[in-house]
Amino acid sequence: MEQWLLFIGIFVRFFIGMILLSTGCSKLLHPLRFQQAIQDYRLFSPALDRRFHLSTFAAFLLFPLELLAGGCLFCGQFLLQAILISILLFVSFSWALLLNLWRGRRELLCHCAGVLGDQAVSWWQVLRNAGLLLCILFLLLTLPQAAQPNLLLGSVWISHSLMNDLLPLFLLATLAILTIILLQNVRSHWQLLSVE
Repeated sequence: MEQWLLFIGIFVRFFIGMILLSTGCSKLLHPLRFQQAIQDYRLFSPALDRRFHLSTFAAFLLFPLELLAGGCLFCGQFLLQAILISILLFVSFSWALLLNLWRGRRELLCHCAGVLGDQAVSWWQVLRNAGLLLCILFLLLTLPQAAQPNLLLGSVWISHSLMNDLLPLFLLATLAILTIILLQNVRSHWQLLSVE
C-alpha cells in the first residue's frame, strides 16, 4: 500500500507541477495580456484598481508563484510550501471563475493559459479545479510519501530500479496532460459546431 501511495504521489507531483509550469510560462511570456485578463474578470472595483494597481500586482505575482510551486512540485523541493501555494492558487482561480459565473458572464474567457487552454468560463473549469485541488490535498495528506524521492539529482541518490519506476510515471503524467489538451480542443470544436 505504501508503495502505491509513493507512486500516486509522484504522479500527482509531476501532473500538477507540469500544469503549473506550463501556465506560469505562458503568463510569463505575456504578462500584460494576463494583467488585462485579470481586469476583465472585474475582481476589483475600477477605482481601487486604478489607485492601487491591484490587477498589475496580481498579474506579476501569480505567474512567479505558479512557476515556483510547479518547479518545487516537479523537483520535490519545499513540498509543503509548494502544496500550500498550489492550494492558494487553485482556490483563487476557482473563486474568480465562480464569481463571474454567478454574475452570468459566460462570454468571458478563462485565461487559464498553458496546457489548460483558454475557453469561455464554465462550470467545467470549476469542476476541473476542484479535481486538481483534490489531487493537491492528496499530496498534503500523504506528504511523507509524496516527498520521496527527491528528483534533484545529486541531492539524493536515486536507485536504478526507482528511476525505472519514475520514467513511466513521468510519461503517464505527460499522457494525462496531452489528454486534457485533446479533450479541451474537442470540446471547443464541439461548441463551435453547435453554434453554427
